[in-house]
Amino acid sequence: MMYAENQRVMPSECIGKGAEGEVFRLNSQPDYVLKKFKVQKDWGKLQFMCSMAKKIYAKSNKILWPSQIVLEHKKPCGILLPYIARSHNLANLYDLQYRLQERLYLSVVDLVNIAIRCCRIVEFMHSLNITIIDLKDQNLLYSNKEVFLCDTDSVQLTGSKIYYGSVRTDGWSSPELAKGTINNRYIDRTVDYFSLAILIFRLIFIGFKPYSGSIKGKLICEDQTKINKGWWPYKRNPGVCFIQNRLAKIFNEKTVGKSFWNYFERAFTSTPDKRPTATEAIQYLNHYKNSLVLCPRNSFHAYHKSHKNCFWCSLEAKHQFFPKKKKTHKFKAKTIPAVPKKISSKKKKKSRKATAKKIKKTQVSPAVPSVQKPGKKQPAPVKALPHVQKPTIIPINHPKQQFFNQLRKGP
Repeated sequence: MMYAENQRVMPSECIGKGAEGEVFRLNSQPDYVLKKFKVQKDWGKLQFMCSMAKKIYAKSNKILWPSQIVLEHKKPCGILLPYIARSHNLANLYDLQYRLQERLYLSVVDLVNIAIRCCRIVEFMHSLNITIIDLKDQNLLYSNKEVFLCDTDSVQLTGSKIYYGSVRTDGWSSPELAKGTINNRYIDRTVDYFSLAILIFRLIFIGFKPYSGSIKGKLICEDQTKINKGWWPYKRNPGVCFIQNRLAKIFNEKTVGKSFWNYFERAFTSTPDKRPTATEAIQYLNHYKNSLVLCPRNSFHAYHKSHKNCFWCSLEAKHQFFPKKKKTHKFKAKTIPAVPKKISSKKKKKSRKATAKKIKKTQVSPAVPSVQKPGKKQPAPVKALPHVQKPTIIPINHPKQQFFNQLRKGP
């Protein structure tokens, strides 16, 4: 039996699984979900987080913060988190088939707006002196044009003491974060700026990773090893030869403009102090959004004003990223020429003969008095018979017919 503040908790279906535990829907409390842990957690930290729930929800409802600790056999086993109905994992938005199946018709401008909302979440968490650490698209939810941060139990926060973080993800961690373990270690907020830049890069370029691309002479090279060694494919790496794929040659500085590309160059550096903050990232994104031009062929496309044509249209000739816009054929009214065209004499004769035949068929000749020729007798005109009404035949068994028979016979 599970209880939370003397209320019974009844889990129903499992809606998510992870390395730390599982997430269940609740029959007793439909507005919350239960995250049941498989690993040992710092329950003192979670108790302190539950005491901060009212303070955080009073300022923002975009953070799914723990509200209560769930007990099983008088021992803590999980936490209660708010439930967001009809939400979608941000990592699924890159897949076109998923978006079409869920009827999420997102455009380029919509993805930029989602990136801005992610920056505001990071900005809000840093204002409370909280470092997210494990910032990635799988820990963000999208619902009704809003973004929510979930899986917040692994953050680093400061109270009477420092409660350290516990989880990080390869491919999203900065070089200084990936060195060693993070247990009992203070993590600076600059690691979130690095993860935020990866998130923005993937949203702007519809799932394309900033560190993708194979290295010549190496069969497998993971993204985290490239991050640790500072091998960003878009800068000069001495002694390293990147074999970039077709998309990496398109998603570059020319695609988004020099001013916005400067944000990625500053973010993907090995010196944490030079990385732009979340507030600066919002300014970069707003400037990039204002420089976009809507595509006349497809309303889901938008491209930088430095381009003459939409590069998404040329890219989608081989691979589709957005829904295809149906072409709407406008009705063109037939205009009558001011000066009538000249008709040849042959066509005039044919048209005159055709009209004459039509007139003969339809026209009724008037009654002309006949003129008697000498030596010939004309037949007399036939008189039309008057209209005679047909007699009604009454059957023998009819009562009227019986009455007439009696009158004929007499008394």
